[in-house]
Amino acid sequence: MSDQLNNLPEIIAFFKWVSASEVQEQTTINNDLELVGFDADHMLEEFIARFKVDMTGFPYEEYFLDEMGLEYYYYKFFKKEKLLKKPLTVAHMAKVAAQGFWSAPE
Repeated sequence: MSDQLNNLPEIIAFFKWVSASEVQEQTTINNDLELVGFDADHMLEEFIARFKVDMTGFPYEEYFLDEMGLEYYYYKFFKKEKLLKKPLTVAHMAKVAAQGFWSAPE
């Protein structure tokens, strides 16, 4: 847990690089920062490279929308509410970085 807390400022800085939005420990990178499709892919590639994390088994579809999919466009243009995916917080990504491999949030 202490490794997680030690790297939290660096993880927050990483996600501030990804988004101009306010980023805090409980910010959800998929829902609050609205990362989808190619942006989410790029973020994950950068996260893996920078923090040397093995994301084997990460269920991408559970956390991010595919911007090429009909579901994304339906909610973007025809629905007022956002389609929210399972929350993936900055704090959890700090835990993932500290342990060096993907694990689902508890």
